[in-house]
Amino acid sequence: MSKEPKISVIVPVYKAEKYLHKCVDSLLAQTFTDFEILLIDDGSPDKSGEICDEYAEKDSRIRVFHKENGGVSSARNFGLNNSEGNYVVFVDSDDWVAPDYLKDFQIENLNPDEKFIVIQSVEQNYPNKKKPTKMFYYENEVLYWSRDIERIKNNNIFLNGCPWAKLFSKEVISDNRLFFNTSISLNEDHLFFLNYLRFTDVIYTKKSINYHYLYDYRVPSLTKIRHPSQESIIAALELKSAFNCLVDKYGLNVNDFHKCYSLFGPTQLIRSSIDTFFEQNKYKKFCNVIQQFKENFNRFDLLEFSNLYKKSYVYLISKNCNEFIIFLTQFSLLVFLSFYDKIKFLIKSFF
Repeated sequence: MSKEPKISVIVPVYKAEKYLHKCVDSLLAQTFTDFEILLIDDGSPDKSGEICDEYAEKDSRIRVFHKENGGVSSARNFGLNNSEGNYVVFVDSDDWVAPDYLKDFQIENLNPDEKFIVIQSVEQNYPNKKKPTKMFYYENEVLYWSRDIERIKNNNIFLNGCPWAKLFSKEVISDNRLFFNTSISLNEDHLFFLNYLRFTDVIYTKKSINYHYLYDYRVPSLTKIRHPSQESIIAALELKSAFNCLVDKYGLNVNDFHKCYSLFGPTQLIRSSIDTFFEQNKYKKFCNVIQQFKENFNRFDLLEFSNLYKKSYVYLISKNCNEFIIFLTQFSLLVFLSFYDKIKFLIKSFF
């Protein structure tokens, strides 16, 4: 490329040979053309790396990097370190975008003196041609922290922690040394987003639905991925810290953000309690999670969950029940819910 591109599109690639062509083709079809694509082959064992190289030979805007497997956060950080654009967007390799995806960020309308983020609406797509749904939806708005806290709250901005369908300022990222946390593999994207928000003046939301997220509902939700319980604890405490920083900086009233209080810490600790059941010394580790919960989240009036396991967990702790009783109750619930989840999985797969 003869000059620095305006937008860097970072695509982590791992075991993506089934979807990669559709993803990259959708990026090359953009009506906005001043961009670069960074394909980060994260040690993929399939033919994804070869496909990346083939695309790089066809279009000079594509740069390919092959690295040892380190996870999606490591791949995104690698992309950030090698990006040359003034703005950064992320695209997952199994998703695709509409032709106006980059154009509709409208970078020509951004004030260079402001610290910003631009957020587009997102469509969630499913296998077997099931009708897509709106995952996140916004109107065209300009939201300033200094005057629009109520509208930011009503738009549930904090809850959209996905890195894609967002335009980030490379300057904000570099000046504040923002990176994805490689010590955790859950909610690391949400953590990055919350930390980025601390350094913004304004949030632009866009009505345009250009990002198509592929969600495979046929994978059982309770049993598809296991994380070390300690990793979930780290995620919980990091998210709590990031949310508290936003609360302090912008003078938010935590009572107005029930969903955020539940999502940024308690959810991860409850997940950690589930993870302990699959580890050695499970009872000791389970009790440690209970202690972490009591020390960090005592506003039980703000905790809102619809999931039966989560509701039971919070209720028993709020009533200061015996730890062994909580352990037995939650283990029994997990067995029941896992069985129920597998039955749903079989039914969906069959039909």
